[in-house]
Amino acid sequence: MSNPAPTPDEHGEEITGLTDAQRQAELDALAPHAAELAEGPAGKLAQRLEGVVPDGGVVGRAVTGREQLLPRARRIRDSLRIWAPANACTVAFVVVAMVFDLPEPLAVYAFGLVGYVWWMCAGRPGPIEAVRMLAYRTADTYRWIRRHLTRLAVRRARYENRRTVPTVRKSA
Repeated sequence: MSNPAPTPDEHGEEITGLTDAQRQAELDALAPHAAELAEGPAGKLAQRLEGVVPDGGVVGRAVTGREQLLPRARRIRDSLRIWAPANACTVAFVVVAMVFDLPEPLAVYAFGLVGYVWWMCAGRPGPIEAVRMLAYRTADTYRWIRRHLTRLAVRRARYENRRTVPTVRKSA
């Protein structure tokens, strides 16, 4: 997985698993070669190269100025990636239940499979976390519905106001 915000000094070549004294000894052993590398062709090449900052190509440059669009697209993408198996299993169950006459044991099994997939996609929460997550999701959904209904009511009121209030025209 790539580093989301790499710095020019991070190459993935970190010396790990050493104590501070061992790491310092390694760096001290490599220090005399730094001057040699800086003067050679590798150093000249390194001076000519500029750091490449991944900007997302044409699409990334097109949405750079839109601060709200990119995080929202990432949230939507992440949500789709996380919840896609649960949604696909639910849709498959609903389609099969509508097309075929499922016997009760098979319907219970399919319903259990749908519940299991939703539980797995939710991160396999325990009972307390599941109730808490359900309460938060219910509150968020309530707020979302309320916000959109309020917007619709304001729009409708503006429309009704324009429709019913007579406009006064000045005659010349």
